[in-house]
Amino acid sequence: RELYGKHSPPKVARALAEALLSCGMPSLFGAVLVSACAGFRWHQTAFGTTVRRLLVVGDADFSFAAGLQRVLAASERPPVLIATGYEAEAGLNERFPRASTHIEQLRAGGAEVLHSVDATRLSERFEAGSLDRVVWNYPHIVGKTNLKWNRELLYNFLESTSPVLAAGGDVCVALCQGQGGTALERVPCDFTQTWQATIQAGRAEHLLIDAVPWAEVAVEGYAPCRSKGSVAHAFGLSFEIGEGGLLHIFAPAVQALAAARQAADNHLFLHELQIARGESGELALDARELLRIVTSVVGPDLARAVCHRETYAHPSLFGTGRTCDRFEAVYQSASGVLCREEVESLWERVEDELARLLEGRQGARLAKRKHAGWRASREMSAAEMFHSDDVAPPAFREPQALCDLDEYERQARAASAAGAHLEARGLPSPRCALPLWAVPQVGRELGLAALVAGG
Repeated sequence: RELYGKHSPPKVARALAEALLSCGMPSLFGAVLVSACAGFRWHQTAFGTTVRRLLVVGDADFSFAAGLQRVLAASERPPVLIATGYEAEAGLNERFPRASTHIEQLRAGGAEVLHSVDATRLSERFEAGSLDRVVWNYPHIVGKTNLKWNRELLYNFLESTSPVLAAGGDVCVALCQGQGGTALERVPCDFTQTWQATIQAGRAEHLLIDAVPWAEVAVEGYAPCRSKGSVAHAFGLSFEIGEGGLLHIFAPAVQALAAARQAADNHLFLHELQIARGESGELALDARELLRIVTSVVGPDLARAVCHRETYAHPSLFGTGRTCDRFEAVYQSASGVLCREEVESLWERVEDELARLLEGRQGARLAKRKHAGWRASREMSAAEMFHSDDVAPPAFREPQALCDLDEYERQARAASAAGAHLEARGLPSPRCALPLWAVPQVGRELGLAALVAGG
């Protein structure tokens, strides 16, 4: 227990349990230790409240619920487990041959088993505020993959959980590597080809509280499967999760704010501003000054950064010989949900203030703007980003792609010190073809690798 409390990952405790078993410890003790460690997260919500009623939806062959039941049984007061599937009971075993065995195990252990439960219409089957946790692993639209439909599925599911969640409850959604498209993904992905989890959560007035590797919370015996084919003639098909799966933990934004919980990641809104230089040809505003102006209008909780993208001539807007600077202001909420309508109002207020300030700057003016909308955080270039520590909430976890120039300098100093340490010991210094700010995560790993290699 002491080891687990210090190091956190359940796999450490599992390894300890296996070692105890190999040394001749009683098998019951080892089994209980494994179950307790694996079930630590399942017994408690993201807000620290005890899970009393836990709902599993979309469990095709009920293998996850059966495995989770064994984990929950290790606690002194196991929560009430409600296992549900989307398919009707009739013909279920033909599609998923193992379903009947798992259902028998669940009912024998006291769990409630329901069929034909639509995860996007939970209020039709469950009372308001009756659930502490709702779990859906690897949701997917029946049939051929379609990003738009799967995004809508995630949004409709999260929206459906709001009325049935009790105070302090949360929602767990497992997604394969790259599906969520958040800054918590282990491997950078193309945001346009993801389910855009933070956007769907925002639409449903939820926040992404955390995301943990699936390997740390997986239960024994669970074999993911999905339906393939048309809705009427679908059949069960198993698939591999892969190494990068994440369990995303969402919660209603209102509850998160009441508990002072901030988002682990939230989508960005980009505001494109084109500012024409004055008669002197000098820059009307630099990125740092523009950041101060934006912050004064929208507040420090929403103004995340300002990026100077390019300087170019734009005769159609400003006339021959006029130069324009294109900036992008980044809005992102760490503790609430920003909807598109609210952001459009912020855009207008910022533009009105800029137009007023530019009137006295020798012909400099704000051009007709174009709103860039929301994008993935990792599309931003760290080299051009100006970001103030006073702007970001101190407890907010900075997305990788929004690291600022101070972060670049810290990484550069760390890499330089590591190289000098290696050279002093007669070892070759690491060389990186990319500047460290180009790939912040790689830069951190290289610095760590150099320090470890140097002892």
